[in-house]
Amino acid sequence: DFTETAIFAAEQVGFRRAEDLNDGDLSGVLGYEWMNYAGDRRRSSYVAFLAPHLLRPNLVVETGAKARRILFAEGEGEGGVPRACGVEYRVGDESVRAVAATREVILCAGALESPRLLQLSGIGAAPALRALGLPVVRDLPRVGEGLRDHPNVTLFFRGHREVDCNYPQLYGFHRVGRGDGLPPEQADTCFVFYPARSSLREAMIRMLPAMTLPPRLRDGAVAPAMLRGGVKAAFRSAALRRFIAKVYGITVILGRPKSRGSVRIESADPEAPAVVDPAYFADPEDLETMVRGVALARRIAAAEPLRRWGSRALMPGAGVRSDRRIARFIRKNAMTTYHFASTCRMGTDADAVVDPTLRVRGVAGLRVADASVMPEVLVSALNAPSMMIGWRAAQFIRDEG
Repeated sequence: DFTETAIFAAEQVGFRRAEDLNDGDLSGVLGYEWMNYAGDRRRSSYVAFLAPHLLRPNLVVETGAKARRILFAEGEGEGGVPRACGVEYRVGDESVRAVAATREVILCAGALESPRLLQLSGIGAAPALRALGLPVVRDLPRVGEGLRDHPNVTLFFRGHREVDCNYPQLYGFHRVGRGDGLPPEQADTCFVFYPARSSLREAMIRMLPAMTLPPRLRDGAVAPAMLRGGVKAAFRSAALRRFIAKVYGITVILGRPKSRGSVRIESADPEAPAVVDPAYFADPEDLETMVRGVALARRIAAAEPLRRWGSRALMPGAGVRSDRRIARFIRKNAMTTYHFASTCRMGTDADAVVDPTLRVRGVAGLRVADASVMPEVLVSALNAPSMMIGWRAAQFIRDEG
């Protein structure tokens, strides 16, 4: 079948078949995915940790609620440390509410929203907060800085027959860049093989407006809706579905980016979005690594097993050969993998936002427990590592009494 053919092709260009992608050796391996399934459903953090306890009398889940800011009480005595004492939030169009915290507030809104909420609450770079008229609770200049993500680009090929799997099943890892400072078993690039029919429609509905419309139309409601409607109509075509059934993608993901982005608020209004700058390829080495990753993906597709299956290049076309043209293709088509991290970095140095037990430095009663605390983004999906961070936060709180 397709997956075994792809493995054989990858082995011909230097990959090794991995029986367990979680064994710690991620340099030059390719294997079947290991997902956290329970039965036929992915076992999310909600299913694993929250759903079994919904009937507990000391647990209240407020759905549809959007946090606006963390509330602080002044510290006692001269030079007292401010203490988080509650959260201000709103449910839908209702009036603003507040809930009190007698022990701690745990912020786990993710690497884009956690720094935004900290800044709205007066924790961040003091000059920027004052410029917006926000009272400064604690001057922590690195809040929102150091944003990491895994930019990716997908190469599409068409075979002679239908791709006989229904979702991404193969994951590969290799070191194609310089590998500065990485241990021998650590990769810097990830490769995902998947049938186009499994997700191409949804990806185009989600991403096409951002990739094709000018900013003045992209930010409106009408043009994106019309474009998405056109995509949905096109995918109702039987001829298009038959064509796509033979198409497969190889997604190249930059696993160890050196570029650093940011998340910064530009308004004191809690309803205003933050400005997110992922700064993709700000470090030239990132683009260099991606170019090499695309070249390796093409070598896999050109290897004899996939060549027999069929590997006609659709995107980019066969004429895109030089590094310069591949780099242009990457810049034009790169998108997020939604693996945002490192905007509230954990550490013991003066620039760290949280300490090794996830407590926000310089205030009391506040922790951050999500991917924003990661000092570096991992060369993997962040789902399981984020659950681990939540688990450790619970251990810290329990151990501290």
